[in-house]
Amino acid sequence: MNSSSLNNPFTLSYARFCFTMEAVEDAVLPSYLGSTLRGAMGHALRQLVCIVPRDDCKKCMHRWQCAFTYIMATSRQETDSAGNIRSVAVPHPYVIEPPQGQQTHYQKGSLLQYHLLLVGNSIPLLPLFIAAFIRVGKNGLGRNRHKFVLQQVEQENDGENMLLWQGGDNLLQPPLPIKLGEQEAEETEQIALVLHTPTRLVDKGRLDDSPGFSVFMRAVFRRLDSLGQIHGQSGLELNFQEYINRANQVELVESDCSWFDWERYSSRQSTYMKLGGLVGRLTYGGDLSAFIPYLKMGQILHVGKNTSFGLGRYTLVLD
Repeated sequence: MNSSSLNNPFTLSYARFCFTMEAVEDAVLPSYLGSTLRGAMGHALRQLVCIVPRDDCKKCMHRWQCAFTYIMATSRQETDSAGNIRSVAVPHPYVIEPPQGQQTHYQKGSLLQYHLLLVGNSIPLLPLFIAAFIRVGKNGLGRNRHKFVLQQVEQENDGENMLLWQGGDNLLQPPLPIKLGEQEAEETEQIALVLHTPTRLVDKGRLDDSPGFSVFMRAVFRRLDSLGQIHGQSGLELNFQEYINRANQVELVESDCSWFDWERYSSRQSTYMKLGGLVGRLTYGGDLSAFIPYLKMGQILHVGKNTSFGLGRYTLVLD
């Protein structure tokens, strides 16, 4: 596989925002806030935009024009062999990145900061996300519904923060979409992938606790392609089998990982669910140069299952 086979017109816009909330009262929250923030955001969005309140969006006549459905129940229409139209779940256009660390106690007046990554067509919906998190603060977070106030929203770009909105202001500076675009391959024969949040990779229908390189790359390609098709202009134009065949030649040199079982409560299913995944460091060796551009994109967009909670965040380290 030569470098010319990497040239493709894939572009996908994204924007990453930092939200800052202030605790109105002493609060105790879960150590990993991905599910808490996502659930609270979904509830607030439904309050803001749902004109025909119901539990099942699939039965709503407005579902294909509804912002709530697009954000929280993302799907597309497909026609099966019998000519029946059905809804198929696809990747959400956002990722909530909760605070790092294990903080659970927030004193009155202390700050809670988290990030929101928006992709493609969802970027113009930033005002709706801001309105939702204003409502989240009023509704309260956690089991005891602790109150917070959204103070400001900034966009991160090249290591700098640009203030877009402050509390009490109805004016919003327009966000600046950033294009992933094409990135150059880099010559390297060994890399490390540091998995910061539980990473859920599936191989042959089962979660993989020791993923080979082809399993990891298949997940990266699948996510990039799906996000591009659904929320951007186009998917990846690659000979996927060629890349996967090459990835099969790359060896897993070392796996310094552990399995982390994270539990969340699903209000829709009224039960607790475990979303376990790998955290740690995976080291791969072999002919890796051609995969570097896609791994760089993947570390921005996350990889694997349940990314909207912030799972699957990793960093590429070139050895």
